Amino acid sequence: MRHSAVITRLDAIIAVWLTSGMLSPIFAPMYLAFAIFWTFFDSAWTETYSSPVAIAIVGALGVLFYFALIQLGLFLLAVVVVALSPRLKRGFLGAHVFEVRPDGLFESTSFNEALHKWNAVDRVSRVLRRTFVRVGGSNWHVIPDRDFPDRESVDSFVQELRKRADA
Repeated sequence: MRHSAVITRLDAIIAVWLTSGMLSPIFAPMYLAFAIFWTFFDSAWTETYSSPVAIAIVGALGVLFYFALIQLGLFLLAVVVVALSPRLKRGFLGAHVFEVRPDGLFESTSFNEALHKWNAVDRVSRVLRRTFVRVGGSNWHVIPDRDFPDRESVDSFVQELRKRADA
């Protein structure tokens, strides 16, 4: 199974943002813990309310606010990283070919070729109309849905990736 995709700067921004936070098994809980800390332990508002229900409601809104604020900060950081990285376009942006082979996921660009054995593929996620494939622990491939002819092709490609990675 073979698929060609064009990776844009927007794909890069979303990839940097998601892989440094929401898709990370370490960072996402850490950001949530920071949001809880800033809401309940570092705010003066908890002394304002005496009702446990009011504290719970305002606290939940505070956690959501701080978590959203952290995510906004990460997104803006991702924009800056992608905008200021001159070498990003050499091998990451542009045309890619992804091929599901019996021995692994093969990826090629005009700059490089890589074969990732199936035992190195440890996560396949679909977020924001993109498929993220984690290989080698901290490296990710982003495959946008827009380059597939239809939704069924995307689903079939992702299903094949997951089947091979889980085998």
